[in-house]
Amino acid sequence: MYVSQFDPLREPRRRHDELEHDVLGEPVEEVLAVHMSGDTFLNDVEEGVKCLEVLFPGDATTTNAVLPKVVSDYFDAMNEFDLDGILDTLAEDPWVNDIQRDFRGIESISRWLEKEIIGDKVVAAEIRRVEPHHADIVVTALMDGEYDKTNLPPELELSFYFSLAGDKISRPINLRNRPGHWHPFQPESKNQKAAVASTLSPR
Repeated sequence: MYVSQFDPLREPRRRHDELEHDVLGEPVEEVLAVHMSGDTFLNDVEEGVKCLEVLFPGDATTTNAVLPKVVSDYFDAMNEFDLDGILDTLAEDPWVNDIQRDFRGIESISRWLEKEIIGDKVVAAEIRRVEPHHADIVVTALMDGEYDKTNLPPELELSFYFSLAGDKISRPINLRNRPGHWHPFQPESKNQKAAVASTLSPR
């Protein structure tokens, strides 16, 4: 299995507490004052943070949605190193994107599976999140296997984005993700939380 050994969580970037002027070009405190009024008016950043934490608790993105049978079958076959079982879950003319690499068609996908999934004995050791999104299913899983783990974290999580076509998978996209700078459920600083809070009330 190929996983980029570049860790984006360690990449140099501006501190979030230096970004207060990046929200509408104004300091966060001014944004709060302009965009929140009446009973929802928050006159300081700390109150904005409290508001955000109530509306978006830390586990708000975690769901207990049930895996569709075809997705469950996909992971079962992968964990059993069953090439035919994995292929059987895919629609006609499937298209896989694995860590920003495209594999289109059964022949190309089969070679990738044989070498990097079955060959490296890759398994989904634990399904941690299942999140339906329109017609797609996003699964976050703890991975393990005999792949090169140099510079990878002790616990490697991958996100699998499954596009479904009836009772088959038309496109699995496999990524090693990190939260976006402005993800409302996982804000990384008080200023950032307050900036997001400022968008939650009527203008």
